[in-house]
Amino acid sequence: MPVTRGPRALGSILLVAAALGCDPGTSAVTVRTDPGSLVDDLERVEVSLVASCDAQDTSGEAPRGAIATVEAVRGDGATMAFGDVDRGPAGLYARAWDARCQVVAAGCADVVVGDGDLEVTLRTVAGPGCAAGERCVATRCELGGMDAGPPIDAGPADGGPPGDAGTAPDAGDGDGGPPQLACRPTSPSPREDPLVLYTFQSPDSASLVEDRAPAAPDVPLTGVAPIRVEGGAVILEGGHLIADQPASEALQEALLTAQALTVEVWFSVADLVLEEAVGPERLVTLSENAGARAFTIGVETGQTVMRLRSSTTDGNGTACLAPDAGVRPPLITPPYQAVGTVNHAVMTFDAAGGPRAYLDGAATTWDYCPGAPTLDWTAGVNRLVLGEEVLGGRTFEGTVLRVAIYARAMDGAEVDCWFRRGADAPLYE
Repeated sequence: MPVTRGPRALGSILLVAAALGCDPGTSAVTVRTDPGSLVDDLERVEVSLVASCDAQDTSGEAPRGAIATVEAVRGDGATMAFGDVDRGPAGLYARAWDARCQVVAAGCADVVVGDGDLEVTLRTVAGPGCAAGERCVATRCELGGMDAGPPIDAGPADGGPPGDAGTAPDAGDGDGGPPQLACRPTSPSPREDPLVLYTFQSPDSASLVEDRAPAAPDVPLTGVAPIRVEGGAVILEGGHLIADQPASEALQEALLTAQALTVEVWFSVADLVLEEAVGPERLVTLSENAGARAFTIGVETGQTVMRLRSSTTDGNGTACLAPDAGVRPPLITPPYQAVGTVNHAVMTFDAAGGPRAYLDGAATTWDYCPGAPTLDWTAGVNRLVLGEEVLGGRTFEGTVLRVAIYARAMDGAEVDCWFRRGADAPLYE
């Protein structure tokens, strides 16, 4: 059911008019403020449909498991689309920024989509603002604060350096010289930069995607049609991208040596398949076949699925070896956003914290196998693939905007930093 909206100010009420009908008629989504004068401080309002308000942090944090999100900017009369939204119970979560780019109001209301007008009330909060090294530009935080030096050059129109979203050919040796990762690890790491990085910028093509990480191993991807690479994204239309065996093995060895990893992927789905499939559609996988792997992030039945093989699991990362542990499923996150919206999925692991996972900046509990897991993968068989399983049969159709793999873990603060920056923001500053 398509949903559109056009913002306008109406007295002390910011009104977001939304067409919620598959049939005739519309429903007005009204964002009220308490007190009413609070609306005078608001420059940008974000409204998200969520499964319910129960899981939302109404102190101004990002929505968790948003089904769809739209924005209203003061003075902007443009019409935008939520996408396809089903009728039924849901939550309406909204938050708003002032002219200093700080979240100053938030609220959530349980609603029934398709049953009349919808309304949510915003109340004053002291929410997040721009991070260190960022500045407020037109209600959004951008790199280049007072202590961060000049703004990043956006680079030429073809997406090449400088300013390429993630390219860092001179990332330095970790002594603090520029450029550096825009979101720094909380705990120092021997290797902070990603092992592999795909940003799908020129000269990437449907036949070859470069690994833009600043150091070895070099793991380029070969395209298998039908795919398109354009505008900083790869559009998978039944095809996939795959690394050769030696490059995949070099990546695996680096991760096994570190005994730590982070896999980050920005994606949007082309079709929300809700029925059970033979297995998750693969976003990114390092695996031998559909039943044996190192790790996988995929999507299935409207959710993100993560599998990680370790010393405490079987070869598929789907069952525990301990006889009394039972069969524990791989991590399944809360529902991702609707068709066409961009999502951020992160899997991370180290010996101290074990496996952890995040979707759109929010941590998700992973009921992993008991014990002290170590990364334990078969040598010489796994290959890195985007959009498919090595031998086929798990095709993902949609868009991937960035993939990064690190030989270290990330904590929640760093994951949240990357999520707030967005898929198209440069990795380096």
